[in-house]
Amino acid sequence: MTLVAREKTRLLVKIVEDLSIVSEEATLIRELIRSALEFTGAARGFLARINDEGNTEFFDASGERLINLEISHSVLNDVFASGRPVCLIQNADGRSMPTTASILSLDLKSIMACPMHTRTGEAGSPTDAVLYVDSQIVSRPFDRWDLDFFSILAQHTAAVWRNLLLNREMETGFKLLHEEVRSKFDYHKIVGKCETMQKVYEILEILRSTDLDVLITGDTGTGKELIAKAIHYSSNRSDKPLKQINCAALPEGLVEAEIFGVEKNVATEVKSRRGMIEQADGGTLFLDEIGDMPLRIQNRLLHFLETRKYRRIGGREETAADVRVLAATNKVLTEEIKTGRFRDALRYRLEIIPIHLPPLKERGNDLQLLAEFFLSDVVERNSLKIKGFTNDAWELMHQYDWPGNVRELKHRIQSAAFLTSGSLIQRHDLGIHVPGDLRAVVPLAERRDSLEQQLVRRALERHGFRVRPAAEELRISPTTLRRKAAKYRIDEPRE
Repeated sequence: MTLVAREKTRLLVKIVEDLSIVSEEATLIRELIRSALEFTGAARGFLARINDEGNTEFFDASGERLINLEISHSVLNDVFASGRPVCLIQNADGRSMPTTASILSLDLKSIMACPMHTRTGEAGSPTDAVLYVDSQIVSRPFDRWDLDFFSILAQHTAAVWRNLLLNREMETGFKLLHEEVRSKFDYHKIVGKCETMQKVYEILEILRSTDLDVLITGDTGTGKELIAKAIHYSSNRSDKPLKQINCAALPEGLVEAEIFGVEKNVATEVKSRRGMIEQADGGTLFLDEIGDMPLRIQNRLLHFLETRKYRRIGGREETAADVRVLAATNKVLTEEIKTGRFRDALRYRLEIIPIHLPPLKERGNDLQLLAEFFLSDVVERNSLKIKGFTNDAWELMHQYDWPGNVRELKHRIQSAAFLTSGSLIQRHDLGIHVPGDLRAVVPLAERRDSLEQQLVRRALERHGFRVRPAAEELRISPTTLRRKAAKYRIDEPRE
């Protein structure tokens, strides 16, 4: 490699580095043409690009669009058609410039043009842009190294351009998805008109413009997770992460690791692990079933809430994190505090603006609104032909206590929508019974199975489908409870 080639290599590396960090198309066009002129020493440089309408647009080093540009259109069209670079030099290596009208009229002595593929799409797509330079001076013609380096410059810039477009598409997609999620969890769309829920909506409106931590209480299945998501997606943190952990679903050590993370080499072959606080930085952390959080972890969480700093398991230094904490529990925390299972200081720290969700049986006419909403949803998503409920079905739903609350109602209606044989959901399709209901005379064995199914389901629902405490309540072994749940096809419904 000659001295000139080495100098050009160094210059090309610098130009490539500078172009790699450009984040706007207009700036990229401007810097590309300026770099091409600096690198080649050409008198003029342009970018020709086919726009979305199929017309060719021309840009110069100022980044401005040009009209009626005088260049060698024959060379340009050849590069667009063939997708190959061109280098034309007068009186170099025995070759001369073509005698086209544009070359003769402009008195051009050298031309270089390289194809570029700037749009996203499959490899091998047609050339949609050409980087073009020319000169009327013979004293310094382009050579083989110029064409090779010029091609590298053009192809690298095309790759940067495609990345810009991909990033733009991803940002657009993220914004659309974000708006869709925000709309889905907009609390104005939460079904319910009873007085208690109206007060909940008023609190949610207050919380929109705050960063306060929130404690959400209510029985299992009342919609605490839905409220937590509504708080996050209505806040100014909605475009940041929402991380969630169920404190009752994991062993103590794993809960601590999930929340705070683990430092590398804290034990043999243990790898570094980011906790939920670190992952939620700038956003929201939702701690579901916080009433089941072990006391030692409660102390660590309280420290974080007071300082907004945390330390990984095995770590020595504290790290700051900007995280809003939402917590939920189906337990009565005053009772948990009395028995020493929950720290009163943590409760006071979270319960700045408390939200309590009422059980379904206390929501009056919301039962009918929710039932119609769930039926409409399952009918639309599965193209069913069910029009509503019979009067007997409505009567049964109003008589039933709904121990699983809104979650159970949704599950029952989804199941009934597939089980019913007509256009209306019947009383027996719902699979529920109320004490003293003598309408259906059934064999004793069937009635015994039905009662056992209800007891198993209610116990699981009361304990958030955790097998061990539900089995203790029923005074049977966890293995027996799992077998009965499988027998009656009792699965934990999703929120």
